[in-house]
Amino acid sequence: MPTLRILVLLLLIGVNPAQRFAATLRPSSLVFYDYPGATVVVVEKSGCDLRIYRYGSKWENVAQYSCTAGQKTGDKFQEGDLRTPNGVFWTVREWTGTELIKTYGADAQVYGAGAFVLNYPNHLDQLLKKNGGGIWIHGSGKWQPVATRGCISVNNWDFARLAPQIAARVTPVIISKSFRLVTDKQLSLVQQYLFNFLEQWRTAWESNQTEAYLKLYSEDFRNKRW
Repeated sequence: MPTLRILVLLLLIGVNPAQRFAATLRPSSLVFYDYPGATVVVVEKSGCDLRIYRYGSKWENVAQYSCTAGQKTGDKFQEGDLRTPNGVFWTVREWTGTELIKTYGADAQVYGAGAFVLNYPNHLDQLLKKNGGGIWIHGSGKWQPVATRGCISVNNWDFARLAPQIAARVTPVIISKSFRLVTDKQLSLVQQYLFNFLEQWRTAWESNQTEAYLKLYSEDFRNKRW
């Protein structure tokens, strides 16, 4: 009964417990990179959702924008498949709208107010034999963004607000079909699991425990020499 009274009181003063709880959740992909001032872009393709998370003493969602992705659903594997790749990427260059038009001509108007170039295909993509390129986060030639050939697009107003929060070669971009929201405690548990795994790997390597070392690798492991 006391719990019910508290809930009623919270609702009467305009506090929605469900909303407050939701505000404490983070995408499960924010496992690392958690140092003060760190900024990460998280894109959910299925929800047409681009979010900016910043780390202070914890991750906080500081901005959220509607976006569009490729004309076809699914992960990108080859040039021209009209899909947006899943993965973790870095912004490697920023273009203003004026620079794009000077470089590419009138056709660049489709990119609107500007663009950030992503490093697709990254090292992992290359190992998986994915190809293609030219994956950007960009504005739109129309008032609202439309489905793209593989890029992430936001409207020009949102791009103008988004751009100052992204630093080329510093801000990672995480793109996925959807993201799972978890608590800070759940994130910490995943972090600890990964740290323990890496410590096992380091110990096996340094002590020449070949069998234990190799067991830590997947049977599907490949590198460029294999």
